[in-house]
Amino acid sequence: MEDDEKIKGPFWEATVGPHTMSEYKALKIQNVLVSIAVEEDKFDGFIAAFQLNFLRCGG
Repeated sequence: MEDDEKIKGPFWEATVGPHTMSEYKALKIQNVLVSIAVEEDKFDGFIAAFQLNFLRCGG
């Protein structure tokens, strides 16, 4: 990905930055910077749901 990509939700916006690759021994790891802006009054609920989905890998 060459340019940042913006994804918008009802009260949040995420910016997906450029992808880079790094290596650790035999592993090749893709790195992506994601910045998320959330309306202040919705932040606690958003981050709780995000953490749960992240830990479950979205499932």
